[in-house]
Amino acid sequence: MVVLGSVERGLKAMDDDALWYYRLLRLKVRGKAYEAFSRADSTEAFAVLDHYRRRGDRHLLPQAYYYAGCVVRDIGNAPMAIDLFQQGMDAMADTTDLKLRSILNFQTGFLLFEQGVYAPAVNYFKESLRLERLRKDTAMMAYCYEKLAYTYEDDGVCDSALHYHRLAILCAKDSRDSVLYKRMVASMASYYVKSGMYGQADSCLAKYSPYIKEFDRIPFYGMKAIVCMNTGRYDEGYSYCKMMLDDGTVLSKQTACRLLIQYYLRQGAIEKVSKYVTLFSEYSDSLDRLTAKEVVSRMNASYNYNIYKIENAELKAGKLKTFAALWTLGLAAMGVVLLYVRHLKVSRRNSRERELRWISLQKEMQEISEANIRQKEEQIYKLALELEETKDRNAGQSKLLMQQKEKLEMLVSMAHQKRTICDTIKERLVTSSVYSMVHAAAKDGRVLSKSDWMEIDTFINELIPNFRNGLYCISEISEQDYRLCLLIRIGGLAGKDMAILLGRTDGAVSKAKRKLQERFLGDDHDKTTFEEFVTSL
Repeated sequence: MVVLGSVERGLKAMDDDALWYYRLLRLKVRGKAYEAFSRADSTEAFAVLDHYRRRGDRHLLPQAYYYAGCVVRDIGNAPMAIDLFQQGMDAMADTTDLKLRSILNFQTGFLLFEQGVYAPAVNYFKESLRLERLRKDTAMMAYCYEKLAYTYEDDGVCDSALHYHRLAILCAKDSRDSVLYKRMVASMASYYVKSGMYGQADSCLAKYSPYIKEFDRIPFYGMKAIVCMNTGRYDEGYSYCKMMLDDGTVLSKQTACRLLIQYYLRQGAIEKVSKYVTLFSEYSDSLDRLTAKEVVSRMNASYNYNIYKIENAELKAGKLKTFAALWTLGLAAMGVVLLYVRHLKVSRRNSRERELRWISLQKEMQEISEANIRQKEEQIYKLALELEETKDRNAGQSKLLMQQKEKLEMLVSMAHQKRTICDTIKERLVTSSVYSMVHAAAKDGRVLSKSDWMEIDTFINELIPNFRNGLYCISEISEQDYRLCLLIRIGGLAGKDMAILLGRTDGAVSKAKRKLQERFLGDDHDKTTFEEFVTSL
């Protein structure tokens, strides 16, 4: 970077080829320095690519495709990145640069892996591995084995995952790079964590801890947190959870919240538990939305992967013009569809959010109901009997039954924890000075003052974090309506009591409830459901 910076003074004296090569090197050096590209870099990357496509040195075209792909990868357009990497491989037909060919395969495999398109990802990683064997680059071979292990792990093929983890470790050992060897051993911890073998996972992670790099620290911190929380080192696990909450992805933050719920439950700190249950729900909602986006990305990635092969065949058959016409027609049709979908989204957004919130409420209430807990406990009992019958006859079936039993036990445990939180909040409410003040005012026929409302608002949002935001994220409401929600959440108040405290008539309060009922839950639910909804927050 320093050298290229010093060259800037002589740019005007450069010929056209040298100037474009300089611009390509500016992209290349940032990639080598692991600097993330931004949307602003796409203009430069595609200008360079366009030059080498049209009249530049053809031997540099694959690199131009690669770095254009890296830019769109970093700004989140995985399907386009895959397409550019594929075109980069096509452009290498006349070159013997095994290193770049391997990198293009590796990067394509990694993007497909991240989107959950596992079968093609395996093929690309294996091709990269083949090329690295020819190059005799044992370090890159180890990384290929590692990524194959991760891909099989996420795809649920545990035997293959374990096999490739072991190959990665052996390959790193052969390279005589002690840090790489420790890294590959640490990577195997993910297999042990998913298998519930926390002692082995801890041993794998221990030696690599001093060498964890900035770009991969969150995944390793996540594994360390899980291991610590499951081996009695709660304070150490707590510190990793806090780091994940500060800098992690949505998924790692959700994991941190789940672990912190367990941490504070052990201490009996119900307010803290309530805080992280709320955060866990928020991150779960975010994950649902991300998963929906990822499904689209996966479809697009699969589409691009297949369309690339179709397009290649059609080009060879001399049907480029027909394909281009169909592509243009398809884009036009897609544009019409997108406009229509956007119109539908705008018109239905409010009703959809209300319905999702209501479904979430029903699901939450059903999960913590006595009937649901009793049903799951009966299933656990039956699975325990089946396990007893099959443990000596069918190891595979026993393992599957054990996994089902453990999952049900976790769900029952979470349901009990949520019931404990609900009961504790209810007890705290009923025994609080705020509850007594509100009920005394209603009995005396006194309208609550501004300072009273501030005290109530502060108390409720400290006891139930995100209470206000939980309402306002669905719909903006007036201060009077928000105060009505506060009274509903305090509980134990009839409609006439609420009217007295708000300084309104009984009819006005009933009308406000109906209005809020329709705004939050629609008009097709029972009259009582809005109060249930507010009480559930």
